[in-house]
Order: sequence, then C-alpha cells, then structure tokens
Amino acid sequence: MDIFINRRGGVPVRDQLVTQLELKILGGELARGQRLPSVRALARRLKVHHNTVSAAYQDLQEAGHVDLRRGSGVFVRTGGPRALSEAEGLDEMIRLALHAAFAKGFGGGEVRAAVERAADELDRLIAGSA
Repeated sequence: MDIFINRRGGVPVRDQLVTQLELKILGGELARGQRLPSVRALARRLKVHHNTVSAAYQDLQEAGHVDLRRGSGVFVRTGGPRALSEAEGLDEMIRLALHAAFAKGFGGGEVRAAVERAADELDRLIAGSA
C-alpha cells in the first residue's frame, strides 16, 4: 500500500493520511475486511509519530470506514458508496467524485483546475444570493 506524505505542502500529515486511506477504501483498493498496517508499523514506515497514525485511524473509524479492534488491528469496514446518492455527507461526495476523476485518468493538475473553476462558480453564486 503506497502512501505519500508531503511535509512541505501545508496540509497536516494526519489529514493527508486520512484522505489517502479514505480514497483507497472508497476506490476499492482496500477491500472490506482487509487489515491495515498496525499503528506503529505505519508510523515507522512513514517516519511520523504513532499518535498521528492512531488519530488518523480514529478519524476513519468515526467516518465509518474502519473498525478498530483492540489487540487485533484495524480492518476496513466497507468499500464505501459507489454512487453520489449513497454518500452520507458532502465530504464523502466530494471524495467520491475526486476518486472517479482519477480513475478516469485525469491528472492532478486537471482535477485541481476543475475544482478551482467550481470554487469560483460557487463564490459567484454566493455573492449573487447575498
């Protein structure tokens, strides 16, 4: 399982970890019932504090993506929604759409540009309704 941490990007390591794992779960790369690396093993591999990994796993549990089984490990609970209509919240909808864009072969730059265009449109809509 590949996870990449950018220490210079301004996004907290915990958030990077949660987002990458969530995308892997939603995309099916991590299957239902699959055991994730232990907190300490993943922390060593990523060269981060084990509390960072533990907090990320807790965030994933709160979002309903994993089960934390004390003494046994962390296991993928679900592959997540396959359609926007199945998503439980706005963040999940956005992540699902992002994953779909990457799965279709769009690059990071293309996705970022589309998201920025959408954010600009949202700003115009908000300004128009004020």
